[in-house]
Amino acid sequence: PRVVLAREIQRDILTGQTMHVDFYEVRLTETVRTMPRLEFVGESPAVKAGIGVLIHGMNSVEVECLPTELISSIEVDVSVLETLDDNILVSDFPVPDSVTIIADPGDVVASVVPVRVAEIEEEEELVELEEGVEPEEEEEEGAEEEA
Repeated sequence: PRVVLAREIQRDILTGQTMHVDFYEVRLTETVRTMPRLEFVGESPAVKAGIGVLIHGMNSVEVECLPTELISSIEVDVSVLETLDDNILVSDFPVPDSVTIIADPGDVVASVVPVRVAEIEEEEELVELEEGVEPEEEEEEGAEEEA
């Protein structure tokens, strides 16, 4: 028997039905590289408190291992993100010793950033209305002066 892995899966855009799969043969004694997806689990206390939003720095990470040790996903527990200063790094991944992560151990996988609210320029419009000049009139006057 031959041991193979799927390299690429092509799906129909409309139906999602599998149309073609590319396989490649692997040797059980040689390492392979793959990109398991990251599954973010838990809830960050900082996000729950409303002081920030969760940002994912990556959705998958390249790993190297023997074909018999392949992992399909890596769980990332975001409940450790208690403040805006906390980050989850690649080096924090709980992977078996038989799996080597290729990415830089210092790469940020997830963090909480402060919530920023866009300010609406209502104050300028209110000042213009109080002065008796409509914003549209002001634009027209500027256009006449330039001509």
